[in-house]
Amino acid sequence: MRSLFSKPLVLVLWLLTAILYFVCRFCIGQPLEAISKLLPEIVIMVALYQNRAAIDKKTYVPVMLALFFSMIGDTAGEMKGGNIGQIAFVLQIFFFLIAQILYTVCFARHIQASAFADLRKAVLKVLPLLVILVYLVVVGSKVFASIDSIVFTIACGVYLLALLGTGTTSVLQTRPHGWLFVLGAMFFIFSDSIIAIGAFVQPVPHSGLIIMSTYFIAQMLLNISLIGDSRR
Repeated sequence: MRSLFSKPLVLVLWLLTAILYFVCRFCIGQPLEAISKLLPEIVIMVALYQNRAAIDKKTYVPVMLALFFSMIGDTAGEMKGGNIGQIAFVLQIFFFLIAQILYTVCFARHIQASAFADLRKAVLKVLPLLVILVYLVVVGSKVFASIDSIVFTIACGVYLLALLGTGTTSVLQTRPHGWLFVLGAMFFIFSDSIIAIGAFVQPVPHSGLIIMSTYFIAQMLLNISLIGDSRR
């Protein structure tokens, strides 16, 4: 059965809901900001659900769970003000960590050693791997140098490893449209790195706009190829 949501329709709905979030964020405020923040991911989840028969179950389940936990992390991120701010931040990172692990599991299931027999294709994977590794090392060194809490040091270390896992497996997997997954992982890594820099190193100008725009793009890139008729 064909999905009720075609790629063009999903992209239009996703874009409109993303724009709505920024309108609510900069012009209206709470509680509409918190509610609208979830809408782009809801659009993706509904489209994936409609197309579930065409998606391999080992892909569909972790991806839907990753989106679900991302939404919980988004909700926690809206509660970072006031007395529960630090707890909300920890919860946000925790749920984002679960989402990263789920994406990594999904990517890892599509890694095939035989695909690296082609030397040219194997070499092409080296560049994005190096970009991801160098970027995480640079960001990690700045963040760790600014943290004075052993708990947050360990937490950031675990999260950086999770980001490395997501980035590495996105590159090494052999699914069609692999470049979409790689770009999605890179946008995700960049978005999360801005959160870390802003929280531990120094304020980042227009961080809210940068974080959420790259985050929305990441979620779409990681999932758009699953919205269609082919089995993935």
